[in-house]
Amino acid sequence: MEISNDEKIDGGNDDDFGGLLSASLILLRNQLLDNLLKLLFTTKEKCTVNAQACEELVRTLGFDWLLMFMEEHLHPSTVTAALWILAVLLSNQSILNRFKEGLCGGGWLDHTDSVLTNKIGTVLVNTRLIQRSKRSNGS
Repeated sequence: MEISNDEKIDGGNDDDFGGLLSASLILLRNQLLDNLLKLLFTTKEKCTVNAQACEELVRTLGFDWLLMFMEEHLHPSTVTAALWILAVLLSNQSILNRFKEGLCGGGWLDHTDSVLTNKIGTVLVNTRLIQRSKRSNGS
């Protein structure tokens, strides 16, 4: 597999052993995606899709998680692996309908709206307090 410099790894630098670290992370990620793809079938021959596994994957992770692996800065082999998983998932009519309607965000995002709202509210309040403090001190 040829590794290009298109993919940027968070926290990575030029001292990653000549790209070997990047290559090993890409290979590991692709192996994990391949294992996930294998779980979506009932047999090793990949001839029968396991509908229950597909439903659970969509319910737990959602489409947004899978679509993250299709971004342009990722290695082409990662995008291909994600597309294979998406194709298998969309072979199920009910999952295809949910995908079309954009209904399923996955369970891993449940109850995060209130946390994000609370954190943003805290940041805004702290910013206002700092601004008031500077004004009262004449800064």
